[in-house]
Amino acid sequence: MKNDGSIQHQELDVLSTIKGDAVKELVELIVKSLVDNPDKVKVTQLDGNRAQSLKCGGSGGYGKVIGKQGRNAQAIRIIVAAAGMKLKKRINVEILEKDNEGITKKGAIQ
Repeated sequence: MKNDGSIQHQELDVLSTIKGDAVKELVELIVKSLVDNPDKVKVTQLDGNRAQSLKCGGSGGYGKVIGKQGRNAQAIRIIVAAAGMKLKKRINVEILEKDNEGITKKGAIQ
């Protein structure tokens, strides 16, 4: 690239820095920013050769994570899918919420 005194524009490729646990941390950050009790959020990661599974669990406020008609959940899926393409892995995200009786319910995205 020539340096002729003009401002050089460099493309920032955020996804090039993503490594295995970074996707988990990304999902955890997004979910914690949406729920009522961020300290109760737990994201677990299961790795395979070509696939990875992230499970978001906790209690309270997961309706906000799913969003109206699953829009927030779909947005999370799109972001995670883009990161997965960079890693050449398929990443599934499951939202699990415990109700008052401790029974786990599945959310809108998988």
